[in-house]
Order: sequence, then C-alpha cells, then structure tokens
Amino acid sequence: MLGRDGKPKMRLAPITVLGRYANLRTVVRAATKLGLCSDFVSAVEPPQVRKFTTNYLRAEQARKLFAVFPAVAP
Repeated sequence: MLGRDGKPKMRLAPITVLGRYANLRTVVRAATKLGLCSDFVSAVEPPQVRKFTTNYLRAEQARKLFAVFPAVAP
C-alpha cells in the first residue's frame, strides 16, 4: 500500500510477498478457467526468497541464557 507521497507505507518480507503472489495466482487462474479474465499473473515472475535465517542465538548468547535460566524459572 502506498502513502500519499507515493512511497510504501510499510515494507513486506519477501516470504509475505511470495505468499500473496501465490494467492493472487490461484484466484486469477480460477477466473481464467471461468473465462472472466486472462492469466496476467503468468507474465510476472514470483519473487525470489532466500532461505537463510539469522534469528538464532549465537553460542555466547545461548550460554548466557542457559546460565540465567535456572534462577529465573526454577
């Protein structure tokens, strides 16, 4: 969604864009089979999503967490 200045109001994660693309593609293909529109989605390449995650604890962070955990939640 764009704001009044033409800039995006928020940024979407690539996986979110891929999911929305897949939903749109499904609906458009069904409408195409019914003769309601042409399959314009096929002309658009789906977004590329890299399969990496940086949401893991590093070794030092895990050590600190496990050191404090017994005192916080015995």
